[in-house]
Amino acid sequence: MDYWRAKSGPRTMPARGDIRPADLPGLLPYMFLIDIETEPLRLRYRLLGTALTEAVGRDSTGRYCDEICPPPAMARIEAGYRWMMAARAPVRTHGRAIHHVVGFYDYEMLHLPLSPDNDRVTMVVGGLFFEIPETL
Repeated sequence: MDYWRAKSGPRTMPARGDIRPADLPGLLPYMFLIDIETEPLRLRYRLLGTALTEAVGRDSTGRYCDEICPPPAMARIEAGYRWMMAARAPVRTHGRAIHHVVGFYDYEMLHLPLSPDNDRVTMVVGGLFFEIPETL
C-alpha cells in the first residue's frame, strides 16, 4: 500500500500508467489487474499472477468475473467493488476461503483503485496472499 500511496502523489489514487508491476518483482506471482466496466458493472481479469493461476488450476486472464463466480459470490464481490468505487479507497479483506482440492485456507487480499482522472475508478491493482495447506 505504501507503493500505491507514493504513486498517488497529491491525488486520491494513481492512474494505471503510474503503476509498474515490475517495480514489485517479489509480489508479481500474487498480483492481479482488473478492468472495471460500468453500467452494468462487470469486472474483467486483465492480469493474474502465476501463483494465483496455479492455486485455482486455471488462467482466467481476459475473462469476466461473472463468467467464473456463482451468483451469490458475485453479489458480494460487486458490493465490495461498488463501495471501493464510491469511496475511491483501498479495500483489504482477509479470512478463510475454500479451495477446490485442499479445503479451507487462510487468505488476505488488497484491492487498490486506479483512476485516469482521479475521480472514476476504472481499474484495480491488487494482491491475493494465501497459505494453502499441503494435500494429504
